[in-house]
This record gives sequence, structure tokens and C-alpha cells, in this order.
Amino acid sequence: MLTPVFLHLTKHLISRMEQKPAMNRLSIKTQYYLGAAIILIICCVGVSWYEYQNSLNQALVHVYNKTEIFLSTASSIRLYVKDKLRPKIRESLTSDQFILEAMSTSYVSREIMKHLQKSYPEFIYKRAANNPRNHVNKADEFEDNMLNWFSQHPDKLQWAGLIKKGGRAYYARMTPIWAEHDCLTCHGNPSDAPKELLDLFGTEQSFGYSVGDIVGADTIYIPMDSTNLMIKEKTLWVFLIGFTSLFSLFALFALLFNRTVVQQLKRLVGAYKNIYSDELQELDIPEAYSSDEFTQIKNAFTNVATSLKTMHDGLRESETKYRTLFQTSPDPIFVCNHQGKLTDLNKAGVALFELGSSGEYSLSVNLLDLFDSMDEGSRLVSRIENTASVTYAECLLVTHSGKKMICLIAANRLLNDKGEYIGMEGVIRDVTKEKKLSKHLAQTERMASIGQLAAGVAHEINNPLGVILCYGDLILKNQDSNFQVKEDTRVIQKHAHSCKTIVESLLNFARASDTRMKIANIHECLREILTVIQNQTRKQNIQVSLDLDDNIEEFVFDEDKIKQVFMNLLLNGIQAMPEGGTLNLVTKLNREKEQIVIDVTDSGSGISDDKLDKIFEPFFTTKERGKGTGLGLSVSYGIIQQHNGHISVSSQPGHGTTFSISLPLNGKPDITETDVPKI
Repeated sequence: MLTPVFLHLTKHLISRMEQKPAMNRLSIKTQYYLGAAIILIICCVGVSWYEYQNSLNQALVHVYNKTEIFLSTASSIRLYVKDKLRPKIRESLTSDQFILEAMSTSYVSREIMKHLQKSYPEFIYKRAANNPRNHVNKADEFEDNMLNWFSQHPDKLQWAGLIKKGGRAYYARMTPIWAEHDCLTCHGNPSDAPKELLDLFGTEQSFGYSVGDIVGADTIYIPMDSTNLMIKEKTLWVFLIGFTSLFSLFALFALLFNRTVVQQLKRLVGAYKNIYSDELQELDIPEAYSSDEFTQIKNAFTNVATSLKTMHDGLRESETKYRTLFQTSPDPIFVCNHQGKLTDLNKAGVALFELGSSGEYSLSVNLLDLFDSMDEGSRLVSRIENTASVTYAECLLVTHSGKKMICLIAANRLLNDKGEYIGMEGVIRDVTKEKKLSKHLAQTERMASIGQLAAGVAHEINNPLGVILCYGDLILKNQDSNFQVKEDTRVIQKHAHSCKTIVESLLNFARASDTRMKIANIHECLREILTVIQNQTRKQNIQVSLDLDDNIEEFVFDEDKIKQVFMNLLLNGIQAMPEGGTLNLVTKLNREKEQIVIDVTDSGSGISDDKLDKIFEPFFTTKERGKGTGLGLSVSYGIIQQHNGHISVSSQPGHGTTFSISLPLNGKPDITETDVPKI
């Protein structure tokens, strides 16, 4: 109770001290003495309060043990009378006879406890009841309330505690007495009670109980005034002895504090005034003089803290702005130390290099691990260290899963105050899609230019070839020509026809030939081509696998030209597998783009990367001399372009090649004579 009061008083005094103007504040020595005195008093009061509570608890335990003896005695007497004495006496009495002094449990226990009280006068025994036969046992107000409490709480076996009664303090303990079946003879219906009992007490007192009703309570009172007085005296002595001891210790600490702290603080304050006075004038901060050394030091630190807070707020605002820019940048931004380990990477970088699923960088990754070639990465890092920065250096990087990317890197080196290299920071831009798109556009433009050139050349060559073939026919029809002339003419015509075939292929590539669009079945076209080449595939031990999408229905395309495309692709695949292999044909329906995709894959020797860009150019071939003109794929490219489709190739040397064709489903058939209505 006293400790919270002293704590509140201490807080009040400290707050009053802090509210005083700086000029009126006490010195640090005075504050220390005053604060230490308050703490000393609080400690003494706390120890005394603890000792008081501990002594009181011990006294209560001791008193409780005493009441246990008295209540056990009363209970034993009652049980003996009920279970032994009363049944034995009833054997020699009639049913109407009743001996109060030997058969009443309350009477016998009260009389015995009265004699016991002479030996132990410090306790008071009472068998309290609401409706007793003897007025001595009549319950007072406290006892009546407790009897009602026991009646409402039948599970409670006792109650004990400190009470005030008649202006004195007592330790009270009560145990309830419940009506049993054997008790109802004397406390139940008056008509069942012995006549002598009725003659003594009448029919009103202590009757009408049922089994389970509370009849009364054994009550013990032990006075506590003397015990409380002893406890308080002991507590006072503890306070005085503790205060004297702590005060002596406080005096010694005060002497030590004065020599080790106060004098040092005075020197520190003097040094502060000499050093910081100019700074106060520059910052326009008035100095608050005080006799309190701590206040003076606090003012100094307050000035420093004000300056630091201003700088901190500016840094926080700047950090928040640039952190937002760092995290929301669509391009990866990285920071690494002098060892090349990434110390920070924004969300775009985490997503691009697949270094985490939540967008938060947590893996231990070296910058060189992001390069497809370790040598290329080492050269770039060395270049940054030596030249301070690089601007958009093109490098081949790789993700955590092994996917390669073409990226541009712009980075700067980081130096410490000593000019030593401590790392780098930079930005990465993935330009893989742009490179592929640029490459595709360049190839498309090149193919278009080649197509226009091929169309012009084909038309220019076609006329002379017609003249050569015409005059060849005239020479052969001339009967006067000798045998050698005719043979030479046939050779000329043979090669002229070869040139004409090449010219026709060039015209097909340049979209110069006619296209006949009609509704057809793409799967039937594939099966027809496979039937044609099945002998060759069987001869070369090539396994053909079909995976055709049943959802693909008939649509509009030039059946003959698409067959020509399939024939070119399949023959190329067969020629790429002279020792046998696997030829896979897959068709898929893409409803979102309204197109079908046909993949032709072989397990042949493959095509190197440096040749993939030229594979659709006229007269370019990877076959041996005499085994191809180099027009098959270029003609196929032109046919697919005529259908507004797309053809692409992917290959890995030693593992095979895949040609992928996409054709639109929304083509329109050509109008023929049978489609024109007759008038």
C-alpha cells in the first residue's frame, strides 16, 4: 500500500524538478542526494512492507493450524457421540426417553470445548445456528451471513479469514454441519422426537430440518490484536535497522559519487562551454545556463539532436523517394560489394532472374553467376573497376533456371572515403525480345527484297528461256539437222527446262504464282504426303510419330501448295537423318488466336545458330553439292506468307530441328465458275 504512494511522490518531485526553469534548477549533487534519499525511503518502506506481509502470512498459517486442532477435536467429539455413545445408550432406554448430557452432540461438544478453553483461553468455540435449542449457540449477524453463504455454496467445506468483532480483530474459521438422516429424530418432525426432549425444549426450537439442510457451523475465534501488534513492532524495527544501514551506505556512495562523477561533470561542462559556444552562435541557439551540470550537457545534446534530426528527416525523405524509384523501376537495379556479391536487388531483378517468388531478394548470389560466360562477366567487372563506369554494355545473361537473355548493362563503381573500390551499382535492361523482333523484321525485309528481286529476275529470264526452248523445238523438227546438232539441242533444252523450273520456284517464292484457296482437311494432306514418302522412311529406318488434334476441322487453304510445304519439310528431315531417327508431326488448335499450329520435328544433325538466319534465303542450303537447289525452304516461306501465316525454325546441333507453321482459320475460298450463279 505504501510503495505506490512513494512511487507517485517520486514521480511528482521529478516532474516538478523538470518543470523548473533552467536558472532555478538544483545542482546535480543536490538532485542526486534528494533522489537517493527518496529511493532510500522507498526501499526501506518496500522491505518493511514485505516483512509485514510475510510475518502476517506466517501468523495466519500458525493460527490456522491451531484452529485445525480445535475443530478436529469438536468434530471427533460429535462423531463419537453420534456413532458410539448415542446408539449404546438407546439400547437401554425407551423410544421416548432422551438423556441430553449423553445423547446431544451439540451439548456434549460445547461442554467439552468449554473445559478445553480453560486450558487454552486464546480461542473461542461456538456451535453457531440460526434456530438453536440453546440460546448460547444463537448466530450473530456475521455468523448468520456465513450460514446463508454455506447454504448457497454446498460445495464449500470451510471458511477462514480475519474479521473485526466487538472492536477487536479475530481470526475466524467455520466448518458447516449438515443434517443427516440420523439427525432428523431430534431435528426433524416434532412428532418423531422423544418426549423428554419435547418437555425440555418444546416443539419450536431446532425442528423442521431435512436431510442436506445446514444445521449450524463449528466456529473458532482466535484474537489477533496481540499478534498484529507484535508484527507491527517487528516491521518497525526492520524499517529502522534497514534505514540506518542504507543511510550509512548512501553516505559512502555520496562521497564516492562526488569525487568520481560530480567533479568530472564539472570539467566536462567547462570543456563543452569552451568548444560549443561558437557552434551555438552559428546555429543561433541560445544557451540555457543552469547550476545543473546534467541540464547543461542535456542542452548540448539537444542542440546536436536537433541538428541530427533535421539531417535525419532529410535523409529519410530522400531514402523513401529513391527506395520507391528503386522498387518500382521496370528494369532491374542491383548493388554489389567488392567481392561481387549482390547486396540489393529490386523486384524487377528478382523476377527477371527468378531469384525469389515474393519479389524480395533473399538468395546469396554473385554478380558473375548471372553471366552465361564467366570470362565475359569478369571482363565487365574489371572494366568498371578501371574505367569508373560502363554504359549499355551488351552481355549474355542467364536466369536461375538457366534461361539465356541478351541484356544491356549500365553500371558505376563505388568508392569509400579513402578512394578504395567497395562495389558497384547499375541497371540491367532485357533486350532479348527487341533483338528477336529486330532480327525478325530484318529477315522479313530481306526476304521481301529478295522476293521482289527474284520476281524481276524470273520475269527477265523467263522470256529468253521461252525463246531458247522454242528455237530448240524448231531445230529438232528440222529434218536437215544432223544427229550431233540434235543431241546438243536436247542438252540445251534439258538445261533450259532446269532453269525454267528454278524460275518457277523463284516466282512461287515471290508470290508471283496463282493461289487456289478452298476448304480442305489439313490432316488428309499430311497423311497423303506420308504415304508418298513411307518407302523412303522405312528404308532409312525412320520412325514417324503423329499427334493430331481432333478438334481441328476443315478450313480454307491452298491444298497443293501446303502439300508442297510439307513435302519440302519432311524430305529435309529425312535427309538430316541418314542413319535413321524419329520424325514427329504435331498439330494443335489455338482458339484464342484462331489459328492452327503444325510442328515438324526431326532428330537429325540440326542446324548451327549462324545458319538459322539464312535458312529461308533462296539458293542457301546446308546439303552437299548436287543434292539441293536451296529453293525448297524459300518457296515454302513464300507459300506460308501467301496464306498470311508464319513459319519459324528452332534447332540444336546434334539434337534435331523443329519447323513450326501457323495458319489462320479465317481464310476465304476463291470464287470459281461453279460458284457464279447462272442467269
